[in-house]
Amino acid sequence: VSQSRYAYDYGAPGEIRTPGPRVRSAMLSSTELRGHWCDVGESNPSRRLERPASYPIDERRELVGALPKIRTWNSPEEMDEEMVKRWNETVRPNDKVYHLGDVVINRKALNIMHRLNGDKVLIRGNHDIFKLEDYTPHFRDIRGCHVMNGMILSHIPIHEESLGRFGVNIHGHLHANRVMRNGVIDPRYHCVCVEQTDFKPILFEDVIKRIKEEGGEIGFRDRNGPTM
Repeated sequence: VSQSRYAYDYGAPGEIRTPGPRVRSAMLSSTELRGHWCDVGESNPSRRLERPASYPIDERRELVGALPKIRTWNSPEEMDEEMVKRWNETVRPNDKVYHLGDVVINRKALNIMHRLNGDKVLIRGNHDIFKLEDYTPHFRDIRGCHVMNGMILSHIPIHEESLGRFGVNIHGHLHANRVMRNGVIDPRYHCVCVEQTDFKPILFEDVIKRIKEEGGEIGFRDRNGPTM
């Protein structure tokens, strides 16, 4: 990426933090290390992403990512190993990654997390049901949502009445599906599950390109965001 920019970091509701480190790029993705199968049908699903990341201007990038829920491999172990391979081929050790939830289904699979590159932040999903201390060894921070560049990151798509000033909700949870409105994709929502991102994290800049192509609004609506 030729031009640096700030990634705004909002923590808990009402908490406005200083701008995050200047980032050269970003990725979004969402994954689930399984230990067992969870099919979503026989059709070939569209790809998606649920895991985000960010890095310093000189050595970091931002990504979002998540693991898939489809039977493409011969065994759960084979699937997990391929997910680890694709993750590490994409994410560098110093990259910052926002994971949009549902890290694992089987608690034992958490042991794989230490093999994944990146400075990881978890946006908890509905399957992230284990104790907080089970996740903290693998993630720098654990949040319910994250606001970046006027867009809100979450696991489950937020209700349209909660979109407020946010231009787009980048989310996971839906796997091969998208939020629809009047029979077409709702540009206010962008699913980043791995089924839609070749089963690996995706640069945040690439997510922005996809959002623009779908007619989404980047940043805060009507410039209704913080001044810094």
